[in-house]
Amino acid sequence: MATARSEAVSLQLLSRVSSAGRRLYSTSCRRPAAAPAGGIAKLHNHSNSVYGHEIAAKRQSRVFSSSPSPSLAAPADVKRIKRNSVPTSSSVAARGVSPADGKRKIAVLGGGLTGLTTAHYLARHAPDAQITVFELGDRLGGWVMGADFDTPEGKVVMQAGPRMVRSMKGANRYDDLVFYDVLANLGIEDQLKDVGGQAGTRYLYYPDHLVRLPGPPMTPDNLWNIAKSLYQEPLWDGLLPAALHYLKHGDPPSLTQESRAAVNEDESVGHFLERLCGDDRLVKNVASAMMHGIHGGDIYKLSAKHTLFARLWYQMTGGGDKSRAWTSYKELSLMCDIMDGPNRAKVFEMAQGAVERNMLAFDDGMLTLVRSLERDLQNQSNVKIKLGTGVKSLTPVSGGKVSVRTESQDGTATEQFDKVISTITAKALANAAPAGSLSALAETHAVSIQVVSLWYPERGLLKDNPGFGFLVPVSTPNNDEDLLGVIFDSEAHTSEDEPGTKLTVMMGGHHWDGNTYTPSEEQAYAMAQSAVKKTLGIPYQSEKHAMVRFCGNCLPQHYVGHRKLMARAHEQLLQAFGGGLSVAGPSYTPAGIMPSMRAGYEAAMRVATQTSQPWTGTQRPEGQTWWSMLAETKNDKGYEVFRGDHIGETGLAGFAQDDGDTLEPLPHEALFFRTKAAGAVDVLDEHGRPSKWIGSPLK
Repeated sequence: MATARSEAVSLQLLSRVSSAGRRLYSTSCRRPAAAPAGGIAKLHNHSNSVYGHEIAAKRQSRVFSSSPSPSLAAPADVKRIKRNSVPTSSSVAARGVSPADGKRKIAVLGGGLTGLTTAHYLARHAPDAQITVFELGDRLGGWVMGADFDTPEGKVVMQAGPRMVRSMKGANRYDDLVFYDVLANLGIEDQLKDVGGQAGTRYLYYPDHLVRLPGPPMTPDNLWNIAKSLYQEPLWDGLLPAALHYLKHGDPPSLTQESRAAVNEDESVGHFLERLCGDDRLVKNVASAMMHGIHGGDIYKLSAKHTLFARLWYQMTGGGDKSRAWTSYKELSLMCDIMDGPNRAKVFEMAQGAVERNMLAFDDGMLTLVRSLERDLQNQSNVKIKLGTGVKSLTPVSGGKVSVRTESQDGTATEQFDKVISTITAKALANAAPAGSLSALAETHAVSIQVVSLWYPERGLLKDNPGFGFLVPVSTPNNDEDLLGVIFDSEAHTSEDEPGTKLTVMMGGHHWDGNTYTPSEEQAYAMAQSAVKKTLGIPYQSEKHAMVRFCGNCLPQHYVGHRKLMARAHEQLLQAFGGGLSVAGPSYTPAGIMPSMRAGYEAAMRVATQTSQPWTGTQRPEGQTWWSMLAETKNDKGYEVFRGDHIGETGLAGFAQDDGDTLEPLPHEALFFRTKAAGAVDVLDEHGRPSKWIGSPLK
């Protein structure tokens, strides 16, 4: 919660940034212009497959492939297509508005977190618009879902989707600022809590038992256990040669025009790490498990540029000093926009506090967030929500409008919109568009996850392995259940009051690519019990609650060549819909709660303002600035932080740009609210005066 003092400090910061900011950016960012009880709770599948794409295919063996999966064909020749993504007044006028009331009509397809966030910001920043949200299911929230169970021991909250977020203190992205901004808008920031317990302790299951990963506390006993594990466990085979290889070959190349151009290439996570380690054992034993936990994907298909290894990949490919991080200009633009918004004091406090935290959640996971967003939208006079309404087809019409045909229990309906923002999966959107018009989106792929939540009335079933949970690498033998990992919900918690022991079992992912079948709920339940007994030694019990959910096509896979594929999609969207249809969500940009909300924010603000960033800097009172000296210097040569329009008319304009033109190796001190920024937590001195600007000391 923002205090009076923090608001006062904010205003002090606002008044002093311009000259200091110019000095910082001239040295840090400037770049040469040339370069039910006791049983199973059956949940309805909530999958975008219902929009037209059905999960299919046959069981295949797990074979590593080095070839990129999607087609990397060059974009079609579209020289005659209008490329200017910033609409002029004439282009906006050509698209027109609804004649009845003079308001723009905007449709948002999908009521998951991206769609909800899109509508949330449209409602606030597009007062000239009437917004309609179409959601096929009977509820909002997408993959965020849960239910309360009453037991003799007390109430239990069972989750069947994402339930916590990781603070982004070590990242060079600023998705978290949008998350904090939404919490402040909704007034629920005080309900967000640290995930306590043993959440920092994690395990891998290999080859037939849990192996604790190195981590805190750095006590003598724990350090001894770490050393013993590294020496004895088969999991770490290949560690020593990999370390020696990295020491010999792990320095990034010098920053040159050639190395800068190299960041436009791509490679899989697996091949990149093999290149660094000179060995594939750690890749298959350790890194593949990480990809299972985050993406449910194949480490030899996922692009290194679009995973948690992106920062390392850019450094080792683009080169430069290790004290710098290759960072997109759009991250700085986003930070400046959010920190210039009406919630700047609250966002400042939340972001600053998150530097010392790891995992965050509400007491009910993320249900508080979804329910608050839903209530907020229901209170907005310019928002309509249509549940149980699926999109059957999208057709471009004259004037840049889009005709949307929907189907519900009341029958079919057709309505024209001035703008449509799609947050459903890329493949589902391709199926709704005119045949063949969005072939690039049709080439995308997503995996399905079988989620089974189990609750046992007995406490302490995890006492021998306290922690967040475990993941299963691709090299683990006898993984008959196709297990990806298990979350120890009763250990990673925000409250000590919940009774019993609670687990979430995750199966499937890329293991099920090509399957001709998926397990029934009863089969999935039995598989989960078998996996828990084998890995944790918890025997079958009849007195427990279980919740089973099949999440079809829930995790989009950004394979090698994703950026080129999205560049093709950008051109096809322009060609087919002339700017009337834009996209947002994890099919295109990173998956996860925070990235999904960031995608919704950017899509909404681009449509609401009908221009590129900055979006909020122009709204501040005169004389009050924070980091928004970027707004003043937008057109100044040498201060080109706002590099083009990465959203554009399609939501994908940034993919049409070369990576080398959108990134810069910035010093860690320039990444505010991040652990590597010098004094990132102590931004203010002992007198409450600002001592840092964007993490860099004032001179």
